[in-house]
Amino acid sequence: NKYRSEFAIYNLSKRDEYFSNQLRDLIASNPDSIIFTLRGLGHFGLSDRIKGDECITQVFIVGENNIEDNLVIKDYLSVLKLNNVNISAYDELLMLSRCIPQEMLMTYLYKDNKYITQAKIITRRALENTGVKDIERLSSDIRQAFKESRIISASGLYNFVFNWFKENGFISEEEIKTIPN
Repeated sequence: NKYRSEFAIYNLSKRDEYFSNQLRDLIASNPDSIIFTLRGLGHFGLSDRIKGDECITQVFIVGENNIEDNLVIKDYLSVLKLNNVNISAYDELLMLSRCIPQEMLMTYLYKDNKYITQAKIITRRALENTGVKDIERLSSDIRQAFKESRIISASGLYNFVFNWFKENGFISEEEIKTIPN
């Protein structure tokens, strides 16, 4: 519910605030030390709060992929916003415009929930090459397909979006072959 989600955000931001204060104190009292911390993805951007002349920070994402590869766009954007990471207005618009196509492509590519990682990789690659104008064109093409009754169901919409990305060269045949039928 709304209370729980707002409390979770407040709790996370307060914990980050206290943690960054503790780190500043630790850095001040140990100026020539190397300090390692381990935080979850929800705390991404915390290092930006403690940067300054007194220390050098380095962030490592522990896992097989980059942080973007481990989260869907809307969650990645939420993590960035929650942690006060600066995002240009264009990058934010681009991320927001890619959210719904990402969900549609991944849903289409999921096969019995066995190939989720591969679906995320293919979707990410497809979206990497799209700009806001491409997403606007996709949106326009979807509206036209609805008007012409070429899309009449959710599965039809997922299929349309997948084919649009394929026909426009954003998904290759080689990538499609990596997900079994």
